[in-house]
Order: sequence, then C-alpha cells, then structure tokens
Amino acid sequence: MEVRVQLLSEEPSTQPSTTSSVSSSQDDNVLSNSSLTIRTETASQALLSLNPFTTRLEPNDTVISLKRTIHERWSVHPKQMQLRYYGELLEDNQLIMTYEILRDGIVVVELESAVVSLVIACPTGQKVLVIDIDLNCKAERLRECATAGLENSKLKEHLRLFFQKKEINWKDQLRTIKGLEDRSELSTGIRLHVNIPQIGEVKYVVDLSWTVKTLKEQIKGLTAHQIAIGNLVFRERDLNLDMVLRNVPDLDDDETLKFMLTEVGGYLDCSD
Repeated sequence: MEVRVQLLSEEPSTQPSTTSSVSSSQDDNVLSNSSLTIRTETASQALLSLNPFTTRLEPNDTVISLKRTIHERWSVHPKQMQLRYYGELLEDNQLIMTYEILRDGIVVVELESAVVSLVIACPTGQKVLVIDIDLNCKAERLRECATAGLENSKLKEHLRLFFQKKEINWKDQLRTIKGLEDRSELSTGIRLHVNIPQIGEVKYVVDLSWTVKTLKEQIKGLTAHQIAIGNLVFRERDLNLDMVLRNVPDLDDDETLKFMLTEVGGYLDCSD
C-alpha cells in the first residue's frame, strides 16, 4: 500500500456514498494499492513547512504504524497527533484497512499543542529561567524568550543556546531537536576571542556551562604547547580551571581572553 503524505488546504466535507452490497469495482476502490493522502490540521503557523513524502505500509499495519511513519518524517510525536477519516477517529491498535479508506481518501492529522517547560541558565550569574514554550515553535522564539530580560543588546544579538553539547540552530523547529522534552536543561553560549601563542587570535563559540579547563582543552587541539603549564587570563585576572565560564565576572559576547605561557618569575605573554 503506497502512502502519500501531503499537505492540503481543505478537508472533504462529506463522507463518500456507500451501499450495503459492495461490488467488485467498489472493492477495488477501497485502499489497497493506491495512495493515502495525509494533511495536517493545526492552528500553529510553525508547521506550514512540512513536506510531502511517499512511503510503503503493509495491509496489516496498524494506525500507530502510520503515526510512527509520520513521526519519522515530520518529527511530531505519535502522542501529539490524532488521525481521522471523515471525522472518525482512527484507533492506534486498529488495522488501517479496518476503516475501508477509499482510494485517494484523506486522513486528517490533528496536532495537539506540545507546551513544555525548558530550563535555561542565564548567560551571566546564577539565575535560571524556566520557559514554557510550544515545541511546534521555531528555536528563534526560544531565543526571544531567553533574552527578554537582558539589557545588553550585543549579547541579545549573539546569544547561543546549547542542548546536549550541540548548538541549536535558530531556524530549526524545536520538535526536530532529538531528546528535547519537558524539563530539559539548556545552556547558553557566546562568541569569544582567544589569543593563542604562535597562532594569534581564534574565535570560539563557547557553551557557558563549560569550565575554564574545558575551554583550555579546546585550545589544546590548535597548539603544540603544553597547555598544562599555561593559563587563561581575562582582564588581567587568572581564571581558575574549575570556574564555570558563566560565572566569570564581566565576561560578555565578543570579549578577548589571553592564553599565557608560564615562565620562572611570572607569565610570558605570547599573544602577539
């Protein structure tokens, strides 16, 4: 059975006429080797980018199988959707063929709201935000919520968010981020410049949940120097290895850190 998933603008208004005795030609009209057209029905503007696709289902597949197929392509969790055929709710454990869906019939996917609470550590200080947001929204909306209370316009513009050590793309819809669910914890990030001996200035997008030690490990891959004997300095202050970047006083987007090599009696500035 070929299943064609497609976005349509209107839903059929009436159930196709049927008779008590079904002829062989009518049997052929019942979905067997034809296409099943699927569309989404939701008030969310965030779902208008869903793309049509074609896949194959076996006659003995259940409704939940079709939901999982839609989930794989559209990243909508099966629990968030209901399938209806001419208003009749399709039960998860029933065979698709049970509903005698006619050739080119339209199965409507009703998407429920998927509001979750996400936990975000603020870019500076110890404050933690809990943001209620619909997973059907784009990540850009999450950034707007996370930066609403920030006064620094530069930080607002360049703020990054990380989930499971991966930077979030603002153009992505939240529901496409694997593993993101209620009470998931996200961390913030900014862009930093680091002066590295014999290399010069290198730009980093850093997760502010990193420690100074983690940042030094990132630097280690770009220099042959023994990182263990060096230190990171910000505004003439040595940064403790265990310090979390979020807690470094005055550390802001586009700031510059220096990597210093130690020598007897003090530091050797190799940033030039």
